[in-house]
Amino acid sequence: MKSKMADVPDPGSRYILQDLLGQGTFGKVYSAVDNESDQKTVAVKVQKYNKVTRMFIEEEYEVLKTLENPLHFPTFHGAYQKNGDMWFILDNCDGGTALNLVYNLIKRNRKLSEEHIAYILKEIVKAVIFLHDNNIIHRDIKARNIMFTREGEVRLCDFNLAKRLNEKDDVLRECVGSPYWMAPEVVTANIKEVDGGYYDNRVDVWSLGITAIELGEGKTPFLNMHPSRALNQIIKNPPPSLEKISYWEEGFYDFINECLVKNFEHRPYIIELIEHPYLQAVPEQNYHLGLEIKQLIEDVRNQHCKTNDPEITVLGKYIKTSTSNDLEEILEEDLADLLIINEKTVLKTMERRFLKDEIYSFIGDILICLNPNKKINIYGDEVHKKYLGKSTSDNAPHIYAIADSAYQNALHHNVPQYIVFTGETGSGKTTNYLHAIDHLFFIGHQDPINIFRIKNGIKLIHALIHASTPSNTYSTRSVLKTTIFYGKTGKLTAASFKVHFLEKWRVSSVDMDHSNFHILYYIYDGLRSIDATDKYKLDSERKYRYLRIPEDSKKNQDRNKPRDNIDKNVIKYKKIFSYLEEFEFSEEQIFTVFTIVSAILNLGEIRFQEDSEDSSSIVENREYVEKFADLMEIDEKKLRWAMTNYCLVKRGSIIRKKTTADEARDIRDVLANNLYSRFVDYIVEVINDKLEMGKAIFGDKYIIKLLDFFGFECFKQNHLPQFFVNCFNEQLQFHYLQRVFAWELQDVKMEDVEYEPISYFDNKDTLNQLLSKPYGLLSIIDDASKKNLDGRYVMENIQSQEFTRVQLSNSKEFSVAHYTGTVSYSAKEVADKNRDFLPPEVIETMRESENSIIKTLFSNKLNKTGNLILSFKKATRTKSKQEARKITRSNQFSQTKNMRTSGSVFRYLCLDLLKELSVGDSSGGTHFVRCIKSDLKGNPDSFHTELVRQQVKALAVKETARIRQSGYPQRIIFSEFLRRYQFLAFEFDENVDVTKENCRLLLIRLKMEDWAMGKSKVFLKYYNEEYLTRLYETQVKKIVKIQSIFRGFLTKCRLAKKAKERRKSCVVEEIQRRRRSNSLTQEEAAEIIQKGGIQGDGYLKPTQH
Repeated sequence: MKSKMADVPDPGSRYILQDLLGQGTFGKVYSAVDNESDQKTVAVKVQKYNKVTRMFIEEEYEVLKTLENPLHFPTFHGAYQKNGDMWFILDNCDGGTALNLVYNLIKRNRKLSEEHIAYILKEIVKAVIFLHDNNIIHRDIKARNIMFTREGEVRLCDFNLAKRLNEKDDVLRECVGSPYWMAPEVVTANIKEVDGGYYDNRVDVWSLGITAIELGEGKTPFLNMHPSRALNQIIKNPPPSLEKISYWEEGFYDFINECLVKNFEHRPYIIELIEHPYLQAVPEQNYHLGLEIKQLIEDVRNQHCKTNDPEITVLGKYIKTSTSNDLEEILEEDLADLLIINEKTVLKTMERRFLKDEIYSFIGDILICLNPNKKINIYGDEVHKKYLGKSTSDNAPHIYAIADSAYQNALHHNVPQYIVFTGETGSGKTTNYLHAIDHLFFIGHQDPINIFRIKNGIKLIHALIHASTPSNTYSTRSVLKTTIFYGKTGKLTAASFKVHFLEKWRVSSVDMDHSNFHILYYIYDGLRSIDATDKYKLDSERKYRYLRIPEDSKKNQDRNKPRDNIDKNVIKYKKIFSYLEEFEFSEEQIFTVFTIVSAILNLGEIRFQEDSEDSSSIVENREYVEKFADLMEIDEKKLRWAMTNYCLVKRGSIIRKKTTADEARDIRDVLANNLYSRFVDYIVEVINDKLEMGKAIFGDKYIIKLLDFFGFECFKQNHLPQFFVNCFNEQLQFHYLQRVFAWELQDVKMEDVEYEPISYFDNKDTLNQLLSKPYGLLSIIDDASKKNLDGRYVMENIQSQEFTRVQLSNSKEFSVAHYTGTVSYSAKEVADKNRDFLPPEVIETMRESENSIIKTLFSNKLNKTGNLILSFKKATRTKSKQEARKITRSNQFSQTKNMRTSGSVFRYLCLDLLKELSVGDSSGGTHFVRCIKSDLKGNPDSFHTELVRQQVKALAVKETARIRQSGYPQRIIFSEFLRRYQFLAFEFDENVDVTKENCRLLLIRLKMEDWAMGKSKVFLKYYNEEYLTRLYETQVKKIVKIQSIFRGFLTKCRLAKKAKERRKSCVVEEIQRRRRSNSLTQEEAAEIIQKGGIQGDGYLKPTQH
């Protein structure tokens, strides 16, 4: 097919290109000299003629030929083709663009008057009326496309995106335009949609309204956002308006509101807009206004301040900028915005974003993170500033956005906020936890609080709770709860930490694939490096059983793991030492820290053998018992006896029994496990104690809590620790499903709100079969532990129960169908490890230690979640001591009475945590960060589709996107809704009762859409709540500014009053002094009074001479 531009001639040497006047998406505009018209200066628009631009250039050519009204448009002189470029010759409007005029005026602290804005807008309205009368839609009205002649006349130019209609009533379905000026119906236009997805010429009316804001304030709404974000704002939020309404007359504000009506069926046509009073106020004889514009142009002509923002054009699902010839695909940043939500579209979007290093995505208010397995330059101070005080949709999805949202919610609603990191092991939870911490510290930074000290506390805790697994070098092996406190000014005051359910079995494990806790390697290798092994009774060879060093260490070495990197461990040791000093650990405490680590390593070397006569246990290598006893400062004989003997009370008589070799080994390992666990509790509590000072001084009004924990895991061999880890993840998944799905579905039913049912996999049955009493799997394991039975009891009971989610895999293993998939667990040692029983004889021996810290570790009681209860504060009043004892006694457990299994402690932890997370209504408070592993081996830039698919399915990503798209995550009772947002829509002196009608009126006044009203609650989309938060923040800032100005005025008045009083007192003193010296004349006294500002006759009569 022959091109429409095939017959366009070559310009030859007729036009000589000169200065670059501007650059658009499709080409550049130059000034040029026409050699055939007396050296007349013209504008030449040069555009690349290719597949992308061809359709638009040809359409523009046809439109330009149609324009016969030189009053409103630059005159078109013809088209030429040269070297693959298309040249359009137009009049040179050398007055520049309206945007440059406004921008240059603002640079000089000036702005266009409303009269001048009205004049420009009226001329553009006339131009658009002409276009619409000729069945042409401009589709790109903006200040950059409004030009001035030398005489100040207004011209509408640039018809790159213009479109001719066959009939005036025709509609278009192409999503084309400049993003910040696009009407909502253009954004949602869809060629494939039959019943909707179209628009008509009223899109130019919307663009005109945005241009009016641009002329007034020098910028468009959403200008600093990425185009894709701006398009979402246009669709989801009420129409934008002037930022500073009070600066403008009501007519201008009303004109903008008339243009910016979201439903284009209710928006006026351009012919109706010319009748608006704001435009009617412009006289028909407006030559003087043109002259005034001309003068303004002359005033700023030499300022050379032009906008450097690149032009951006949306072409369907792509973006083209003036600085690049390539098309950039628009990838949804929010999966809830996908037109079609299914597994395929979700995975495709995530993969394309991942390959562009865009690892974060939103699902409404929930963050998804794909672990990139490499460092990406998207963090740091500059990025912190970008997200500071912003709404989540203002910037690209990021962990900073979630942290900032939690902070804003805490301050606005005064409700504790929770950030919960979930995902499989190796999915990047801890990394994101640290980034969130960084942002929360950045927000609340204040000089008296040493943020680096708190961060070093986190590093020290991580050294205590991190260990290497086959799939994760720095795996968190506990539940770490971090609480950050802010004072009433919103500034950081303190932080505290809690380590729950530490995987202490790891200390005594014999599994060579699982390294021990990192701090054991750091301290051991550090002590070796400074030749301190003798001091701590250690051997210099790295052959301790608990270190689990492979025999052929060089062959099996992994330099990333602390177990295999001695040089790095020495560096870490020095840092650990510096952290301890920073937290003011005394020399005795530091010595005890190193002593405990050394003692644990020696404890693991104690071996037992059976007595040939009675099969009782005998210590095989007493030297290690002696070393352990010396380090712990306890009696070696008592320890040896406690490990090989125990007492039973039977019918009032004490009977001594001897342990078997296996029982003695269990006692050894349980002692090592518990010693390490309580050692961790001690260090964490010391850190907390040192960080509490800021809270005491500055307060703790606002609270944000972060929850990081061991991720779901599955290895070749899974044991009791993996069972607890996965059960905990199962419990958190249940809470997520309840909060995101179940609670919302329950509310919409109870409140009679229309909703679209969303199906999702509910793991409630799995949890019931795992944790319920008395027939759940954990109860069965607890029974086996208490009855001193083995794994066979567990297997038999599983077989006898009618479980659907728990089955026998073989004679030695059982399997659980978790939300992520089926995992098999060895039943062999579950009962023994779950027992976690340390004989009272051993505890009593440890309590006799001469080291006060060791004594404390085994003397203090435990709380219901198994943590050691420590307090470094002394009560100032006896009454407070008694009250504290009364309150906490029910939650304290003796270390020697009533055996508590690990299962019972785990159940307490789950209940306690769920209770805490469930506090408050469904209006927010919990922020989920869902982390996803992208590659099994941790390779960077690798997107393992099947691996990600399995996690997307397990985490209910698709279902979450659907319910966020159609549902109402924010459901706020009427009283709370009005308490929060009443001042945004009602006057301060307006009487507002807590009623459904007033809630509805508030939303209507704010022009919000997509909400629903229940019987007792307001139902909001996630973007509704975000919009309200943005308005809240803006209004509060205005109020704070007014308050600060008023306070400043009052302070100035008080200082002036004090200064005046000081001057008066100085005058009196001077007069008295002179009088005493009899040297003051009447004239001198009068002069002193006048200088001092005293009115009247004065206080004292001067001495007359």
